Amino acid sequence: MRDYGMDLGLALPGLSWRRFLVLLRHLSPFGAVAQALEREPREQAEDTREQADAFFAGLRSV
Repeated sequence: MRDYGMDLGLALPGLSWRRFLVLLRHLSPFGAVAQALEREPREQAEDTREQADAFFAGLRSV
């Protein structure tokens, strides 16, 4: 709501999926969503990356 001045609960039923994604992609890097994502521990992100790499390596060997 802060970035676009709209109540998502009211606007969502009238939004197409494409429009929603456009709005999502262009949220402020200083907004609440970006700050919440930034709070994610770096170690967890690194663990996830390692797990993804191992998964895809396993697929390549099949």
